[in-house]
Amino acid sequence: MLSIVLFLYGLSGTIQIIPIILSAVTLAGFVAIEYLFASDPIIPLAVLQSRGILLSCTAQLGFMAARWTVLYFAPIFVLAVRGLPPTVAGAVLIPTNAGFGTGGLVVGWLHVRRAGSFWLPSLVSLVFFGLSLSTLSLLSNAAAPAWLYVSVIFLNGFATGAALNYTLAHLLHLSAPESHFISTSLLATFRGFAGSFGTAIGGGVFARTLKDALTSGYEDLDGEGLGPSRRELITRLIGSPALVFGGDLSDAERAVAVHGYEVSLKVLYRSAAAICILVLLVQAGTGWAAPATKEEEEEIEEALAEHDGTMEA
Repeated sequence: MLSIVLFLYGLSGTIQIIPIILSAVTLAGFVAIEYLFASDPIIPLAVLQSRGILLSCTAQLGFMAARWTVLYFAPIFVLAVRGLPPTVAGAVLIPTNAGFGTGGLVVGWLHVRRAGSFWLPSLVSLVFFGLSLSTLSLLSNAAAPAWLYVSVIFLNGFATGAALNYTLAHLLHLSAPESHFISTSLLATFRGFAGSFGTAIGGGVFARTLKDALTSGYEDLDGEGLGPSRRELITRLIGSPALVFGGDLSDAERAVAVHGYEVSLKVLYRSAAAICILVLLVQAGTGWAAPATKEEEEEIEEALAEHDGTMEA
C-alpha cells in the first residue's frame, strides 16, 4: 500500500522522482520479505513465481486505469466543451455502462462457456478497447457529432466488459485450481487500485496539458504576459470545468477555454491508448499454457529419475 501511495503521489501532479524511486524500493522490499524471509507469506510463493498471474494482474492495472480516464473525464468533456448542465453531463456515463454490462453478458453467454485458454480473445478485446480510446481522442471536440461520440463511448464500455471476462477466464486457466482463490483476489485488488492510478496519473496529465494550453491561449488573446487576474482565471478553470459556460467569460475567453479542454482531452486519451499498447504486450506475455498439475509433475520427476538411472548404468 505504501508503495502505491508513493507512486501515485509522484505522478499525480508535477512529476517527482524521489517518491517514484521510494515506491520501487518499498515494493522490492515487500517481495524480498515475502520470498526470502516470511514463514507464512501473504501471497503464496507459487503465485509470486507465476509469470501468467503476475503479468495478468499488471495488465489489468494498466487496462482499468485507462478505462477510468473515460469514466472520469467523459462528463468533463460534456460539461466544458459541449456546455451542457452537470445533470446531463453525468448522463454520458449511461451508454458506456450499458456497453460494459452488454459486453460482459454477450461474451459470457456466447463464448466463455468452457474452461481453457482465452489468450487470443483477451488480446482482441484489448485491441478494440485501445482503438475506442484513440477514436475518443479525435471526437472529444465541439465539432464532433454527438451520436458518434455516444456510440464510441458505448463501444468502449462493450470492449471493457468483454476484456474483463476474457482475462478472468484466462487467469483461471493459467493458475492452479488450488490457488484460484488467491489469484482471483489478487486480480480484483489490482483492478481496484486501477481507479486511483487512472484518476491520479490521468488527472496529472490532463491538468498539466490544460494549464499549458490555457496559458498559451490567453497570452495570444491578450498579446502580452499574463497578469494576476488571468492567472487566477486559469486556476479556476482548471479546478472547475463548469466555469467555461457557467462563469462570466466573454466569447473570446470561452473559445480559449473550450480549445484548452479539447487539447487536454486529446492528449489524455492518446496517452491512455499508448498505455493500452503496453497492456497488450504484457497480456500477450502471460502465455497460453496451463501450469502442470501435481500428477504431471510427479510423472516428470519419475521419468527424470528413471532416465538418470539408465544413464548411470
